[in-house]
Amino acid sequence: MPLPQVDIPPGDTLQKAEERVERAFESAGLELVSFENLNTALPCSDTCHFFHVESGRRSYVAVVSSADWDEESLLTVLNVLLELRMDPDPPGSRLGVRFFSAFEVPEVLLTLFGDSLIADFECRAALIARFGHIEPEACVQLATAATYLARATFDVDTSLRDDSGEDQIGELVCEHLHEDGEVGEPLNALILCGCLFGELLRSRIPCSSRWAKIRQFEPWPGLLITPGAAARCDAAPKTDAAPKTDAAPKTDVTPGPDAAGDEGQRSLAFNPIAHVIRLWKDGDRNLLRRAAEELVERSSTGF
Repeated sequence: MPLPQVDIPPGDTLQKAEERVERAFESAGLELVSFENLNTALPCSDTCHFFHVESGRRSYVAVVSSADWDEESLLTVLNVLLELRMDPDPPGSRLGVRFFSAFEVPEVLLTLFGDSLIADFECRAALIARFGHIEPEACVQLATAATYLARATFDVDTSLRDDSGEDQIGELVCEHLHEDGEVGEPLNALILCGCLFGELLRSRIPCSSRWAKIRQFEPWPGLLITPGAAARCDAAPKTDAAPKTDAAPKTDVTPGPDAAGDEGQRSLAFNPIAHVIRLWKDGDRNLLRRAAEELVERSSTGF
């Protein structure tokens, strides 16, 4: 049974907003049960409350909000819903989320807590990608998580050494993470896919390559590639040396002697996460393969 739609006019108090929602649910034969611990202890409890409702065979969380969404309320609601969604009762069930708000619900909440498989993937990705607040040493873990979530959510099978990995990421991003009617950019899912793309590249580049904080690529970590035999190293210190950008090719490989690595060597810098985000926006299924081929060629010739 679909949940009733309830309009909350701006200017309603939280009590009035709750009464509107309760009347609509009672008319539909549904009972709202308050999360009393959340509705009394949270910083936003004066303007936002959470309720549990059973409809048919599915459980939902109803979020009733009477105030405009500031940063504090957004982050509080986001974290509460992530915890509830990732630890449903009973275990294994799919917990739905519905918003009844006097003001426009932030896009990030609609993207994370929709009913689609994209939202499921994005919720799980958010727990580790943290909306981009990641350190270089976490990128391998995020790449591994991407392979697991791709297989578990969309039956897309790939690995960190997959020779056709770019094609699998292209399928995942363009077909499964980009459906008509979805709201917003699934940023955390794209960050995971970007880390996977970076690890695919590291398995092919015949040079030393590391994840590093690179000023030109912030907030994302990028790949720092230096001459010499390939050596697996998960992260490098942050480099603020400015690469030459006037000669940067279309695939965003930035060369230099001016792009110094942590040992002062000549280097190439490459941004896998930005490439995957561009893939999601443009839909060019060949983008990653072209970028990979160019990067491997450049690194093979010693830059």
